[in-house]
Amino acid sequence: MPDFARFYQDLLLSEGAFFLENSLDALLDTPIPQDKQLEIFKVFTSKALHLFKKGEVLGIKYLYLGLLIPDMIALDMDFERYFSLAQQAMQASNNPIETRMFFELACIAKLMSGAKLEALHFLTEQLCLQDSAFLCHYNALIIDLFTRLKVPFSTPKCVLDKLLNPAYFLAHNHKTQRNILNAQLHLLWNVPHFFASKEWLGLYGTYKVLFMALLEANALDHALFLQFLIYHVCGNAFSDEAQWEDFNTHITLIASKHYPRLFQQYLASHAKSYPYCLDRSTPIVIGILRDRLVENSPFKVECSLMAMLTKHPAFSARFKIKVFSMDYDEKSPNDPQAIALLQNLGEWASFEGGIELITLPTGDAFYQSHLEKALRLKELLHAHQVRVLISPNNGYGISDFLLATRSSAVQIYYSHGNKAYHLDTLEGYMTHIAPTIGAYSESNLPYLGIFVPMLSFFYNPPLDAYSQHLIKKTRSFYVSNPDALILGTIGRLTKLDSLEFLHSVLEILHQVPQSVYLACGIGPNQAIQEKLEQLIQKHSLPPSLLERFKFVGYVDAHLYGHVIDLFLDTFPMQQGESKAEFSAKNKLVLTLSESTPQARQENFNAFVRTHMPAIQELCVAHAISLEDYQRYYHQEAQSVIAFSPKDYVGKALELLKLWQSPDRLQTMLEERSILRVITQKIKAKQSADLVVKYLEQLLG
Repeated sequence: MPDFARFYQDLLLSEGAFFLENSLDALLDTPIPQDKQLEIFKVFTSKALHLFKKGEVLGIKYLYLGLLIPDMIALDMDFERYFSLAQQAMQASNNPIETRMFFELACIAKLMSGAKLEALHFLTEQLCLQDSAFLCHYNALIIDLFTRLKVPFSTPKCVLDKLLNPAYFLAHNHKTQRNILNAQLHLLWNVPHFFASKEWLGLYGTYKVLFMALLEANALDHALFLQFLIYHVCGNAFSDEAQWEDFNTHITLIASKHYPRLFQQYLASHAKSYPYCLDRSTPIVIGILRDRLVENSPFKVECSLMAMLTKHPAFSARFKIKVFSMDYDEKSPNDPQAIALLQNLGEWASFEGGIELITLPTGDAFYQSHLEKALRLKELLHAHQVRVLISPNNGYGISDFLLATRSSAVQIYYSHGNKAYHLDTLEGYMTHIAPTIGAYSESNLPYLGIFVPMLSFFYNPPLDAYSQHLIKKTRSFYVSNPDALILGTIGRLTKLDSLEFLHSVLEILHQVPQSVYLACGIGPNQAIQEKLEQLIQKHSLPPSLLERFKFVGYVDAHLYGHVIDLFLDTFPMQQGESKAEFSAKNKLVLTLSESTPQARQENFNAFVRTHMPAIQELCVAHAISLEDYQRYYHQEAQSVIAFSPKDYVGKALELLKLWQSPDRLQTMLEERSILRVITQKIKAKQSADLVVKYLEQLLG
């Protein structure tokens, strides 16, 4: 690494753009003393001004000089004049190469004038207004620049508040409007400290105003895309049910009132019709609508659900499942492995055949029309005679459009956790995240609660020698003592952003010195870090606890499921499939219950009474008595289910003592495994029976 004295000497001797650029490259690797930064900046600007006067142009990389100065210093009017000239030339240019050259000159001149914040505002605004080729040309450099300069989200937010103002936005042509939206998704979202940040929620009000303006302006295509953008950038930052309720009220329900009207206008102007299927033939086709095909948690649940239903004789005799993808390439393209798995699901799940899959033609990821996608899906749903449409999506523009404009005779929402979502055009609501199996009410909606037994190859594939070595190596990275315990949570970090949960984790770490906690996932780690520091100060806890609370980032859930000893489920928002995957490895998960001990006991007693013959038969098969089965349940309920934050800490401490008694731990896990196998077999059959009856009831 170049030392400062050598760097300074080389900078003073540099002449010409090439040699000055060498100095710039060295700057990025050289620690500059705080008291020398402004002086170094002045040397660069002096030499740059000399080059400008000779007619030479410096490239966009000189924005890295922003590392040396605060947001604003005394203005240098010589550079301000160059900025004005470059800005005018950029606006007048029709040549893409010229446009980029003048853009870079304008950005550099504004920065070198001393107006760093204005330079970043101009840079962000122009990146939003230019086309995809322009954006792609600068994408990697800008992400690195924003990261190194630690540009706060307030900088792009200030620009976006202006660009997303309806009067400004609607005054531009269709392509420029889309460019403004694209830049947020393809550039700003990918800046590491902006990714999944809660600061996007600062734009939520701005988005809502623009969304309403687009609907009222009959701009259906952009409304569909903006709804997706809001769902993506804000939904990833939502941390409680109230936020999803607000989204459903001010985005989904508003959209559902406008989409049918705008659809009818489209039909009238294009002389088309899109009927939904009323064919009474069998088998009855059930369409499942997915955002895209990737092996994420919802995909695994839905594959397991399809396998459970397809293997059920009464279901397979009457129904056939087909999967329709909305192909949201903006999130990520379809994964060929996920497609192959779905098409050959029977090989993995012990039934004949696979699941038929319908995807859309690949288009331009930057400019594909969401309206065209939605209309094409309507055609496909009709062509495939779909009579039941199940949507596990809670706010995408395309799925809301299809449901609001009626795309099948029966429409069902399948919830992966969001229970605030509802539409007037839905006949049914289903979820595997339910307090009970069967009909129940949640958020004043009539839900069918079911159990979905996860396919073992998703959650607990066998470990080969290399995997075992990798687990051992990964553990040693976090703890040097092989007897130390690794606590952790896998899932969206926004669910960790709870003072009560974070305080509980700190208390557990404090009382178990030989332990660390791994926060595995992406999200607002800086906000969580600040809360941890506040809690340590408020409760007089040792600051060293922060070193044992580790932000790991995105992880392989299968690998870390074996690395982590005890999964600490978050509250009040609980983890979803990552928790289920961990538990499927027959490992312990500590959960804060949403119901009372009495309610849980009553539900278990009712379950035993209802399924007594089946339970007794399965108990015999596993060489245990009914009393053993009931005892196993009570032991688990008393050890891994907490009913208050204080109880949560206490039960965590009791569970961690089990590692000092390996025989007790092994016995508990073996009994728990038998309990789960018996319970899950019964729940799976019960759930499949209920789904068949539910569908028959909705179909009339």
